[in-house]
Amino acid sequence: MALLAVFCSTLFSAHSAAQNIIRYPQSVQINSKHNIYPLSLLKLAISKIEPDYKLAPSTLHMNQGRALKQLAAGIDIEVLWTMSSEAREKALNAIRVPIYKGLIGWRVFLINADINIDLTKPISLKKAKQLNTLQGHDWPDIAILKHNQFNVKTAPDYEGLFKMLQYQRVNLFPRSIIEVWDELKAHSNLNIKL
Repeated sequence: MALLAVFCSTLFSAHSAAQNIIRYPQSVQINSKHNIYPLSLLKLAISKIEPDYKLAPSTLHMNQGRALKQLAAGIDIEVLWTMSSEAREKALNAIRVPIYKGLIGWRVFLINADINIDLTKPISLKKAKQLNTLQGHDWPDIAILKHNQFNVKTAPDYEGLFKMLQYQRVNLFPRSIIEVWDELKAHSNLNIKL
C-alpha cells in the first residue's frame, strides 16, 4: 500500500500519560528533515484535541522495524508514522491518513555515478528487474518489489544503504521524490546521483 499511516498504541504508558507526553520514534537519520512535516501535522492535531499533551522523541534512535516492535509492546513510544501494510494494520492501531497525498510512492532511482546506467532515458521493465534494487530490511516495499520479480537486496542500517550504493553492491536505490533531494544533499560526499 502506498498509504502513509499513523500508528498508535492502544494505551499510552502510565509514565507518558502522567507527564502529558506522547513519544514518537527518534529517527536513525541524524539531522533528517523527513520528520518535519509529519511532526507538524501531528502537533497540530494534538493541539486541537488534547492541548495539554506534547510530543517528544524517544530516548533511543530507532529504525522502522524496531519502532514498530516498540510500539506494539508499548515501550518508549506511543505513536509513529510509516508506510502501511496489511500486516502492520493487523498488528497495530492504524489511523489511515495519506500524509503526503501519495507522493511518498512516486520513486526515482539513486545510482552510483560510475555505473553505466543512463537513467535520462527509459529502461525496460525487463532490464530494471535484472538489476539489484536496494531497500531497507524492514520496508514494506520489499514484498511489492519481490512480488513483481525485482531482484531486491536489503540492509538494516539507513546509512549503510547509501554505502552499498557507493561501493556498487547494488544498482538502483528507489527513493521517494519528497525524500531524494535532502538525501542527495546529505550524502554529497558519496559517489551517487539521480
